[in-house]
Amino acid sequence: GGGDEGPIDIVLSPSSDLSIANLNVPIEAIAGQPVSLSWQVTNSGTGATVKISWTDKVYLSDNATLDANDTQIGAYVHNAGLGVGESYQASQEFTLPISASGNYYLVIKTDNNDVEYEHEKEGNNTRSAPISIKVPASSDIIVTDIVVPPTAIAGNTININWGIRNIGSNPATGKMKEAVFFSADSVWDINDVLLGTYVATINLAPQSTLARNVSVTLPGISLGSYHVLVQTDILNNIYEVSDDNNESFSGERIQIGVPELPLNIITAAELKNNSNIYYQVSVPDSLVGESLLVTLKGDSVGGSNELYLRHNQIPTRVKYDYSHDQAFKGNQEIIVPELNEGVYYLLTHGRSEQVQVQNIELFAKKLNFEIRSVNAAKAGNSGVATLLLRGSKFEADMQVSLYGKDTLRADSLWYTDPTKVYANFNLKGAPVGLYDVIAKNSKGEVAVLKRGFEVIKGGGSNLSTNIISPANTRPGRIVTMTIEFGNSGTNDIVNPSIVFESVGGAPVGLTLQEMENEQKIRLVIPLKEQNGPANVLRPGATGTITIYTQATDGLAFLIQTTN
Repeated sequence: GGGDEGPIDIVLSPSSDLSIANLNVPIEAIAGQPVSLSWQVTNSGTGATVKISWTDKVYLSDNATLDANDTQIGAYVHNAGLGVGESYQASQEFTLPISASGNYYLVIKTDNNDVEYEHEKEGNNTRSAPISIKVPASSDIIVTDIVVPPTAIAGNTININWGIRNIGSNPATGKMKEAVFFSADSVWDINDVLLGTYVATINLAPQSTLARNVSVTLPGISLGSYHVLVQTDILNNIYEVSDDNNESFSGERIQIGVPELPLNIITAAELKNNSNIYYQVSVPDSLVGESLLVTLKGDSVGGSNELYLRHNQIPTRVKYDYSHDQAFKGNQEIIVPELNEGVYYLLTHGRSEQVQVQNIELFAKKLNFEIRSVNAAKAGNSGVATLLLRGSKFEADMQVSLYGKDTLRADSLWYTDPTKVYANFNLKGAPVGLYDVIAKNSKGEVAVLKRGFEVIKGGGSNLSTNIISPANTRPGRIVTMTIEFGNSGTNDIVNPSIVFESVGGAPVGLTLQEMENEQKIRLVIPLKEQNGPANVLRPGATGTITIYTQATDGLAFLIQTTN
């Protein structure tokens, strides 16, 4: 149609307006000590807040105005949105600097980082109140008489006792914090391990002493002997003549050890939720080169337990040589293919949805040539299937067969290590039923997993994919996407691959460099199970692929299978 087009009115969306009221600050306070503040934040705008979380920060200032010279003394995080006219009340303790003395202002600013858009209405985001800060007469606190047990077991709880004494001329008064460390020597450094802290309010007269005690759970640190080192007033809350004498160490050392996990004997233990238990397995000359199995039996319904082994060092949940391979399971196991001389340290960590403390059983034994499990446990007789065998003392040239209504020998083996091998079988037309899984090594030894595999009628393969990507992105941003894939069928997918195409024209690549340099919009990607055999995706196998793109054009993608 024709005619003149009139002006277009652009109206801003309603915005929020955060303001502070009812700021309560004590008139007087002591340097180094906490003060309690309370305040109210109200949304006085015409729209609800967009964000559901922001931070209010508190500053110590020489005047009532917030500027770059002011000292931040704390923060308060609010985690909820505010509708129009809604408010929240907040209160928290903030510690004053030990060096402050005289008349100041406490200034609080809501949404300190300006994450909430308020359309030029941030001017009422601050509020201040005066406060007079006094410095008390100086005292002088030292640490005395640290008492520790001579020995302890990693993962167990011990008691540590010490005293603090005021050797100054004035009372030591106020709230303060102390810390307890393991130290290889008599001087604190960054490598010392924090065991625990002690927080209390004291009123310690000159030449008086207070007794201290903490119960601490020993971490999985390197075995050996340690001093216990105690630091008092670690946050410098008490005004003292000297802060250089606030540290002392135990005259006696504490020897940290780990109990032995004996072979072929069930060891019962109690595993508290989110706690650690440590053991060690000593390897005599007779076991060097042998395979070792360590099992954990716990809460099989609601348990989520973990096992870690490390040679000659205490493992952590990050640093280890061997670990469990089933996530979120109550029962776990580890197989060490070939033992080395020395000691293997075991870390058990866990939790249960059913109980606070699990009654667990740990067991370690030498493994002979054996098959412990087969995956997949069933496959169809319409094609080939690759099975993952787990066990011990496997060889690259061993023979693997299925024995049931017929005898089927593996066409090929993919050897990974002495505990894991993949065996490929042609099951086309094989009789349906249960089969024993049999392996024979070069010595003529035979390992059998009775009724460990089942041939079912029919079957086939099924490649499934799923893409995980951000819901949105800004123009020009580099975006990573994850493609999850798997074979949910009961037979192998041979030479599996997908075509990933950017139908919107944005560049894609399997690496950041490929995406930036080659500017491809179409990728042909072979699929492979991590650490699995090449050119085949066996039944139940899964994996992930990371793809990079850049939002230079429309982000629309198409995944096609090539099989």
